Amino acid sequence: MHLLGSFIKYRRETLNDVGLAEHGHHSRAGFILDTTTFEDGSRAWISEKSLANIENGQNMPSLPTLYRLATALQMSPEDLFSAAAAAFILPKDKAKEEMKKYMPGSDFSAADDADDEDWD
Repeated sequence: MHLLGSFIKYRRETLNDVGLAEHGHHSRAGFILDTTTFEDGSRAWISEKSLANIENGQNMPSLPTLYRLATALQMSPEDLFSAAAAAFILPKDKAKEEMKKYMPGSDFSAADDADDEDWD
């Protein structure tokens, strides 16, 4: 799992833990439903598969998707962009330290499984 994916998954699950999610569970589908407005009959802003691929490090989100994720994760786009930049630019250990600013209490153990070549 890529560090950015770990970060996004942690933020999504944290929203559920503190009761901010309407459906009160950790599923991606519930998160998407909670953060989508269907007033105009439009589709959800992201598919469950796309969110899973981002969280699992298989896909990297585009800038518009990062912006929508920031809104859905109840954080400023600047903070999420900083976290994303850290994940791509810094060595793994320094990226973890940078991201901890936005995720107190997380040790990023899931990100330790990522291939070191992702961080070179």
